[in-house]
Amino acid sequence: MQRQVDDLAALIKGMGLAPAHIVGHSYGGTIALFLALGRPETVRTLVLAEPGVPAVLENVPGMEADLKARQDSATAAGQAFASGDAERVVKTLWDFIAPGVTLPSEIHSMFVSNVPAAKVEGGARFTCEDARPITVPTLVLTGDRSPVFFRHVAEIVARCVPGAELARIPGASHPMQFMNPQAFNDVVLAFVAKH
Repeated sequence: MQRQVDDLAALIKGMGLAPAHIVGHSYGGTIALFLALGRPETVRTLVLAEPGVPAVLENVPGMEADLKARQDSATAAGQAFASGDAERVVKTLWDFIAPGVTLPSEIHSMFVSNVPAAKVEGGARFTCEDARPITVPTLVLTGDRSPVFFRHVAEIVARCVPGAELARIPGASHPMQFMNPQAFNDVVLAFVAKH
């Protein structure tokens, strides 16, 4: 993950874009958070669409079921990856992030072809305390149809980052930019325009 943060910082600086408006979804939101912490000079604003930082739920009363659901999903995903069956991997992951939602064929094909790159080993822990030094304007997004685990992570991140705003994307689950791209773009662009 640190290599991806370093690569993103180098890209932003190399293209002369610093400070940049950063939008990160899921694992990309994790990268964005660590970019804001480690390379704050590269970040102008931060938009986090249900960032993949489950550790923010630890030690929060009432989040035990969410943490167990996440662990069960990680176990199932590990088994799917071990099978070597890309279709099984995509189904397992999609069933967790957007249960009951049909995966569009073009997105399905993209996911299947990217399975070898999708396995994230471990990753860095990010807690509420880690969020406190972030000072850039921050918007946290969640889908109003997202599994409760993702909504809770987004809500807690929004509480932990000083001054962060929280917005809900209507009619969307975790893959909100695919499920309601107009609302997603409208909210992000309005936030960026203010800063």
